[in-house]
Amino acid sequence: MGLKRALRRWFRGRKARLSSRQRLDGFAAWQKFNAPSERTRRLVEESAKDVPNDIRFSFIVPAGITTLDATLESLVGQSYTNFEIVLIEGASGALQAALDRWERRDNRLRRLRVPPTVSAAAAFNLALDGAIGDFILPLDACG
Repeated sequence: MGLKRALRRWFRGRKARLSSRQRLDGFAAWQKFNAPSERTRRLVEESAKDVPNDIRFSFIVPAGITTLDATLESLVGQSYTNFEIVLIEGASGALQAALDRWERRDNRLRRLRVPPTVSAAAAFNLALDGAIGDFILPLDACG
C-alpha cells in the first residue's frame, strides 16, 4: 500500500470518528486526537523526575480571568514541578472561597492582594517584584 493511500485511509478514519460523535470545535477537537495516552503521560512524568529542578518558573496570573480554575488545573498538572503561581487578586474577594481551596490544594500558589485603585500594570509590576523564579511567565485568559 502506498503512502498516499495509507494517509488517505488514516484521515478518513479520523474524520469518521469525529463525525460519529458530537461535533468538537477547534482546540477541543485537536486535544481529543492529540492528547498523550496514559502510558505516554506516565513515561513523561518518569523522565521529568530525572530533570534537575534548579530552574524555577513564576507564572503570574490575574485572579479575575474567567478560566481561572482551568488555568490553575493545567498549571498544577504539569510534569515539571519547580514553579510558583503568583495570583494577582483584587480587593473585592469575590473569588475568596475558590482561591482558599486552591491554596489548600497546592502550596506553590501565592496570592498578591492589590487595592482596587491600583492599575493592572502596577499590579503586574508588584507581582514581578515578588516573583522568585528564574523565568517569569505572565498568563491571561484564553479559550
